[in-house]
Parts: sequence; structure tokens; C-alpha cells
Amino acid sequence: PVDRAIDELVHRIFDLIQSHDAGQETDAAIELSGDGYLRIGANDAAKYFPDDVLVAMWRDDQLRLLPTRGAGAGGLLLKRRNAAGDRSLLISEVFEFQMPTGTFHGRWDESTGALVFDLKATSCHGNQT
Repeated sequence: PVDRAIDELVHRIFDLIQSHDAGQETDAAIELSGDGYLRIGANDAAKYFPDDVLVAMWRDDQLRLLPTRGAGAGGLLLKRRNAAGDRSLLISEVFEFQMPTGTFHGRWDESTGALVFDLKATSCHGNQT
């Protein structure tokens, strides 16, 4: 099992190096719904939040989602919302202001260890797609 895990790790590292060298930006998408939910697809949730727990921060007109290591570390629990494994959480409980609604694309910021979504150019009343 250790040999298989090491092989998998080596393949993942090579994939990361190749995507970085090719200039590909790591990308993920979330949906912010009018009823206060953050929704994230199963693949993005598994890639960035493997323990289904995160901390949400609002900073410099950006939503930053930071993974934590298990429920014991604290944070917001991503709940499965359908059979496909998509996840959601009630983000409106975290922030005291109305979040913009729509689908947003973000990037992984290695320096802060967070998935970052730039929301400053959006209106709190309009949709962003």
C-alpha cells in the first residue's frame, strides 16, 4: 500500500508541474444562490476540500475558501447535496451581508492555501455567470 501511495503521489506532483509549466491556471467554480447557499461540484470539492471542511473568509472583495484537516480542526462542513456528490453549505450564516449570486470561477492561491473568488466587480443584486 505504501508503494502504491508513493507512486500516486509522484504522478500527482508531475501533473501539477506540467500544468504549472503549461501556464494553466488551476480553476474551480462555485455557485452562490439567492437563498444563501454556496454550492461546489463533487470534483472540485474532492480536489480542494478532501475532508469536506473549510473556513470561509471575506478579504479585499474576495471570497477565500481554506481547507482544514477534518472536522476536529473546526470550520464549515460541506454537505452532500445529491447523488453525484456535489456539496453545499449555508454561507449566509457566516457573513453579515448579502453575497452576490451566480456562478463564479476561482483560482488556487498557493501562497495563502486558499481557493480565491474575486467578487468585487459584481453587484449584490445581480447575477454573475
